[in-house]
Amino acid sequence: MSQQRKTFPEILASVGFDCGVEYRSLHRLVYGERPSLHFGLMGTVRSFFLDVGFRGTATTIEDFDQRHHFTFFETVESDDLDYLLSFCEYAYSFASALADVGVGDLGKVGHVIQQVQKVAELSHHRIVEATGSKYMLIPADPAVIEVASLLPDSLAVPVMTYNHRSLKGDIDAKRSIIKGMANHFESRRDDLKAISSALCSELFFELNNLSIRHDNISPSSRHYKPHLANMGRDELEEWYDNTYRSCLEATLALDRFDRREALSKLKEDLQERL
Repeated sequence: MSQQRKTFPEILASVGFDCGVEYRSLHRLVYGERPSLHFGLMGTVRSFFLDVGFRGTATTIEDFDQRHHFTFFETVESDDLDYLLSFCEYAYSFASALADVGVGDLGKVGHVIQQVQKVAELSHHRIVEATGSKYMLIPADPAVIEVASLLPDSLAVPVMTYNHRSLKGDIDAKRSIIKGMANHFESRRDDLKAISSALCSELFFELNNLSIRHDNISPSSRHYKPHLANMGRDELEEWYDNTYRSCLEATLALDRFDRREALSKLKEDLQERL
């Protein structure tokens, strides 16, 4: 029998990272020792809320929290990583918004920014700017970061946020991201085939038969696949995740392919100097 795989919070706990402890430390910086919207970072946010760029039409922090259903309690369980990360995103977004316009108690603002950066590092996450000056914490996968660096900005952020916990179960959002990646390297299908015919064949099979590039689910579609139409959402999401990884692999392979010419030139130059 294979060994049961540990959850990510369990792995973090094994190296001394306690979500509950980190949450309480950040909570004190945000709300003060005696939690209130009048102390800590929130005291500054409350005074300068109208300077927050992403507030929308909310006019107070209380109004904002109520509209978006934000409530952060004083304590959480030691393995509740999602709750800790959500609070980090909330606190970091407000602190950064105030830092950008240079208002409020910038000492408290800076302390929160530093604390979240440390939590992100210890939990192996990366802070990325999403939309409207709001920030997200995503798993720090080196392959994802490298691929994002090769893509236009309009596609780089969606690619980095694919594995964000908010997209779990959101098949439509994941399909859209994968389709964008596929469109980016569609014109280079022959190059990809030259690099690896197996990768090219498998990737484009997934793109063409998992209702990503074509509608394989509607009975009226000429691309209709009954098996896919009857597939459960969890299984389909697993196939999307697999296709996403194939897209990452293909993008990196094409980048290496592009560097071959430069490498060949380097080899020639080095050979001439022998």
